[in-house]
Amino acid sequence: MARGTVVVPGSPGATIDLPGGAWLDRPPVVRSLDRIGFAVAATDAALLVGAVLLAHVLRFGLMPLQAVEWVVVGLCVPTWIVTAAAWQLHRSFRFDPVEEFRRVVGAVSLCLVLVWSVSFWSHTSVSRGWIGLSWMLGLGFVLADRALCHAWLRRRWRRGDLRLRTVVVGTTEEGGRIAEALSRSLAYEPVGFLWTGLGDPTLDGLPRLGDLSRLEAVVRGHAADCLFVAPSSVSEEQMFHLIRLSRRLGIELRVGANLPSVYATRVALQPVDRTGGVMSLAIQPVRLTGPQAALKRAFDVGASLLLLVLLSPVFAAIALAVKLDSPGPVLYRQTRATRHGRPFTMLKFRTMREDAEEDLRRHGLDPSRPFFKTEDDDPRITRVGRLLRRTSLDELPQLWHVLRGEMSLVGPRPLPIEQVHANPDLLAARHEVRAGLTGWWQVQGRSDLPLEEALRMDAFYIENWSFALDLWILLRTVGVVLRGEGAR
Repeated sequence: MARGTVVVPGSPGATIDLPGGAWLDRPPVVRSLDRIGFAVAATDAALLVGAVLLAHVLRFGLMPLQAVEWVVVGLCVPTWIVTAAAWQLHRSFRFDPVEEFRRVVGAVSLCLVLVWSVSFWSHTSVSRGWIGLSWMLGLGFVLADRALCHAWLRRRWRRGDLRLRTVVVGTTEEGGRIAEALSRSLAYEPVGFLWTGLGDPTLDGLPRLGDLSRLEAVVRGHAADCLFVAPSSVSEEQMFHLIRLSRRLGIELRVGANLPSVYATRVALQPVDRTGGVMSLAIQPVRLTGPQAALKRAFDVGASLLLLVLLSPVFAAIALAVKLDSPGPVLYRQTRATRHGRPFTMLKFRTMREDAEEDLRRHGLDPSRPFFKTEDDDPRITRVGRLLRRTSLDELPQLWHVLRGEMSLVGPRPLPIEQVHANPDLLAARHEVRAGLTGWWQVQGRSDLPLEEALRMDAFYIENWSFALDLWILLRTVGVVLRGEGAR
């Protein structure tokens, strides 16, 4: 057999020639994404230096830095490079936003802990205010940098740039589902199927490009950047060689998983035996332990109390505007359900006429339908109410429920009790946790989502809860509210 020739199992007599066994260059798009990742990591380092210097100015004014303080500032760059590499933050396009957020928080925290350790070893007294401000500013700067990068990438993807041209390996039903999902994604551009000997070789949706014996020719001919494998379509030997060949061809390799959406932190790859002949995905169930529940509750109490104090002038201004705009009470009260289906009287600033509910029933509308919503142009909504809904300020009184323990800052939105009673089986799973002021589906589409998608997203949040996920949802909520996305 010639040097650099590989036999593809499952394809009799088929070989792929890699001249001289040489490793091929990575495709241009993959190289570009890698370069972007390294550039963002380098920008992060500069921003961390800027955060430490700005924190010093905010804490001490324009006082010159001492020698040991300059050492601390200078160490930010090499320490961040090592930390970012350890957390693989230069390859953030491989992570979903929440996983990247978790890694950024961990990496920034670890980097600054290591940097500030120098001051303690040198027995130099360092202001705790400087340390705290450095962490807050550094984390904010790095998260903002990455948010801007992702926004720029999304614009490039919408123009058709930097998409991973992807070949789907496998023409089974699973391969078809993968192809459909890729076609809905901005980051991928599916170009065709490869047949592995299983499934329907004439599967609709994408052109068939050949079988595994033509892998290199397909990758070169279609300028493919990525292989996406339907695992039900390949044998163990074929999978092994796909891994090897993707490494030789320098392209990305993805393998579909027949799993509901779970985060990587919950999944561990484990061999069943010592030889590694059979691998398993161990999925850790999410349960709020005592300390985790205490942390979530402590954060709810502290944040809601702080916001109630800081926003008290806003509460007063809204109450006055509601009262002057239309007759009726300032607050709207409605019985809704929280954890375990327990009812409570939820407060909102009133956004509709006082007789709105009676008018709704007179027109024959069914408010017991799950996630029932009124339309933006509903004539029962007052002028001030329309502004409050568009900005979500009508929800502010629910901070009181968070403080009382009836709600959490993050969780499935509380539904009216009549909707819960009318749909007990459909909505029961949402009540495993406290209802939330904001939630996963609120930051993914809010009122624009269909019922099935909203329920699936509520289940996703419950199954994947973490403190980092709560923080990410809260940060996303700020952006969603400011943009008015899906508000109704």
